[in-house]
Amino acid sequence: MPRGAKISSLRIQWVRSAIGYSSQQGKVIQGLGFRRLRQVVERPDTPQIRGMITKVGHLVEIVPPAAADPFAAVPEYTVLPRGKARTKAAAKPPAKQTPAEPKKAPAQAAVAAEKKAPVKKAAATAKPKKAESPKRAAEPVKKAAASADKPAEKTKKRPKTTEKKKKR
Repeated sequence: MPRGAKISSLRIQWVRSAIGYSSQQGKVIQGLGFRRLRQVVERPDTPQIRGMITKVGHLVEIVPPAAADPFAAVPEYTVLPRGKARTKAAAKPPAKQTPAEPKKAPAQAAVAAEKKAPVKKAAATAKPKKAESPKRAAEPVKKAAASADKPAEKTKKRPKTTEKKKKR
């Protein structure tokens, strides 16, 4: 190829694992620059790359070039020259119009009204009372005197059983 000639490129996608195939095919996959399955790489369209693709054609496929982003040409903002002054209408963004609130069910309306109602100071400063849990109220209180009357029972330790295997 003459110097300065632009080389077109190929987009290649790895679609099938190299497990179960020869290690040489795995090396060709690595040589193409793949690191993980479903990865797409772009390589120059040369006879060497074409030969590598034919060796592992059952593991890779050539995908079409990526389409240009249609929004790439649209600028995000415009730059005004310094000499031009902004008008007031252009400086302020238009006010957003909020849609009318939909009708709520009576239960939802009551909850919304409670949220909007002001909180009384007395209710806010009052400390909540601790409620006894029903579990604690139902449990009998253990007395130390009852345990002093009866001697504490000792748990018996089981002897360790280590049997040696008999040699024959």
